[in-house]
Amino acid sequence: MLSIMEAGGVALFVAIVLTPVLIRYQRSKEIGQQIREEGPATHTWKAGTPTMGGILIVLAAIIGYLLGHVGGYRTFT
Repeated sequence: MLSIMEAGGVALFVAIVLTPVLIRYQRSKEIGQQIREEGPATHTWKAGTPTMGGILIVLAAIIGYLLGHVGGYRTFT
């Protein structure tokens, strides 16, 4: 149970710390949402919004899992 809590804590920390870094990187490389011209005019304000945030969530979960389970099982008595 402790390793699950550690993994969740690490994943949350990684996601909180790396999200602004990823957003700045994507904006600097101009990686963002493309708006089609035949779409609604109200969607034009979304142009350039950084995408691929799911990659960071998956990466944070993997890092959290690995760091939460390093060292094997621990027992406290």
